[in-house]
Amino acid sequence: SFEKLLGAAIAGIEKRGHAKKGDKTMLDALIPIHECFLPEHAEGKTLFEVLQEASHAAKEGVDFTKTIAARKLVGERRIGHEDPGAVSSMLMYRALYNFLRK
Repeated sequence: SFEKLLGAAIAGIEKRGHAKKGDKTMLDALIPIHECFLPEHAEGKTLFEVLQEASHAAKEGVDFTKTIAARKLVGERRIGHEDPGAVSSMLMYRALYNFLRK
């Protein structure tokens, strides 16, 4: 399932990159998307509703990255800027979402 595939991808990113949500990385968009697909969140909702909620969650994650310093690399100089990895993750998800909506 998409939820399990995304969960495995997130686990791999966390392990290889030694990263977590809040580090100003792509995980700040991917983890909120993943949480929308977890059975306890998705239960009783249509696939379209879950897809739409995940799209909003990704955007909120990207917006969050503007408010925090990067834990790795450039630190506080990036406050006020979106994380490029989070933005690209959101855009890839939205492309999938738009494809599935049709």
